[in-house]
Amino acid sequence: MVQPRFWKKMAYFYLSSHDDSIVAKLVAYQWNDLTLEFEKKCSEDIGAESSLQALYHKFSFVSVGDDGVILSQANTGTFKVYKCDPSTGNMSNAAVTISHASGAETGDQG
Repeated sequence: MVQPRFWKKMAYFYLSSHDDSIVAKLVAYQWNDLTLEFEKKCSEDIGAESSLQALYHKFSFVSVGDDGVILSQANTGTFKVYKCDPSTGNMSNAAVTISHASGAETGDQG
């Protein structure tokens, strides 16, 4: 179970099935003040998680505010930022580069 991420009127959900052959999705909804309901705005196929089913901590899913969400699948070593444009219904994604130049985690303050 991956907890949804909310920012202002947007809500991002990672949806997957107990059937590991079904493709998982990242779906974004926007709150509608007139209908008082969330409306589906964007959807992105993430891929089948058949090799990840047995892992306990499978995903990192972090809100980055106006920039969308960052999603990382376990053992893939890749992080992507996803952002829904509710006016067009398009979900953009881009790789996130993690720099460890400061050496903060290892104490190597070079």
